[in-house]
Amino acid sequence: MNVLEIPKSELVVQFEGHLRPFRLRQYHCNNPDCDCNDATLEFTEAEKNGSGIRNPISFRFRLNLEKWQKSDSKTYDEPITALIEEFVRDLSAETKAYFLKYRDSWKNYNKKLANFTMPTEDIRQGILISFSEVMSDGEYDGFPAFGYKFDYEGQTHFFDDLYCPNPKCDCNTVHLIVLNEDVKSDNKTILSQKFHAQISLNDKGIEVEDLRKCSQIQAQAIIYQWLQTEPNALKVCKGRYKEIRKITKKILKANSVPHESIKTAAAPLPAAGIARSVLPNKGFSSAFKIGRNDLCPCGSGKKYKKCCG
Repeated sequence: MNVLEIPKSELVVQFEGHLRPFRLRQYHCNNPDCDCNDATLEFTEAEKNGSGIRNPISFRFRLNLEKWQKSDSKTYDEPITALIEEFVRDLSAETKAYFLKYRDSWKNYNKKLANFTMPTEDIRQGILISFSEVMSDGEYDGFPAFGYKFDYEGQTHFFDDLYCPNPKCDCNTVHLIVLNEDVKSDNKTILSQKFHAQISLNDKGIEVEDLRKCSQIQAQAIIYQWLQTEPNALKVCKGRYKEIRKITKKILKANSVPHESIKTAAAPLPAAGIARSVLPNKGFSSAFKIGRNDLCPCGSGKKYKKCCG
């Protein structure tokens, strides 16, 4: 067996004596407190370049990540059994480390989802929440590690994806705050908002608004080029949209607020992207922090969470 490729969540595996390789997807327990050591591995026959084929051979089994043995009792026909035995026998140290690292990352991801909270009033009003704020280890303090970085016509752009948390709203929309590098001084990179875009997650189109530093045509070109560069971006956004709704329903339930009683906000309230001072070599973390209940630095007199937050 030969592992041809190790992308984010899939392997491409070539077995001895089998013409085509298999794409391998792994699935782990969603419970962050579970101590199980099993991963479910799903194999799907593919072309040599990894693309799909008609009527592929497909099978799955559970692998124990401690003993590195098949851990389920399901039986297969002889050819599939031979492939499974070959896979388990030929597991390299690199592939084992990859499985363990992905499992730990998945558990940490689910733990952050489980621990995130926000005020029920913010949920009711549909105040947009950045997915990176959900994933942050502490107070959200700047540009997201879970956002996107994209180069367009020689300029680096940064995408922060936000979602309406109101479970009664059926907007099915991802809001993108698009920023770019504005000024570099004193070993700091200044990011400022270029425009705000809304992309329908059920194929109803793209709406660009709040243009600050570019034209409508340029903004749309940036979005379309980004979607071509990141073909799975909207699929990821759909998953994040659903996760946000699961979280907010859980928060409302924990605070004895039935989500059925929450009225749909007139419209989600986007964060107005203020410039962020970013320290180099530390991701995109802001050089300052603003509490959700502090006065907004824009001078409106409103709380930060009700204004630019």
